[in-house]
Amino acid sequence: MRPSPRRLFLGLTFAVVLTGCRQTPAEPAGLSSQETAWRKLSSDVLQDYFKRNPTAATDLGVHTYDDRIEDASAAAVADELSATRGFLARVGAIDPSGLAPADQIDREFVTHVLEASVLQLDVIKPWARD
Repeated sequence: MRPSPRRLFLGLTFAVVLTGCRQTPAEPAGLSSQETAWRKLSSDVLQDYFKRNPTAATDLGVHTYDDRIEDASAAAVADELSATRGFLARVGAIDPSGLAPADQIDREFVTHVLEASVLQLDVIKPWARD
C-alpha cells in the first residue's frame, strides 16, 4: 500500500524540518537539557516515521527499510497512535523557552503534525473505510 499524496507530503515536510537543523557535523558543546531532549526526540520521531512508512522513506532516499512495506493492520494502527501520543507527551515536556528560535518553530510544527496524525488515526480513521 502506497502512502497517500497528502501523507507523503506531510512526511517530506516533516523530514525536511527535522533534518534542517542538523547541518552541523557535530553536536555543539554546552547544549541545554531542553535542546538535548529536543534533538533526541526529533530524531526518534523521524526514525519512527521512516520505520512505519518504508516506501516514503525510500522516496526520501532512506534505504534502511527498502525490504519492507507499510503494515496496515489494526494492531499497527493502534501502535502508531500510541507512539504518536507518546511523542506528543515528550514534546509537551520540552520547554520551548529553552530552545533556539529555529528549534522553537520546529517544535511548534512537529506538535501540529503529531496532533494531525492523532486526528487522522483516532477520529477520521481512513483505514477503517478502505
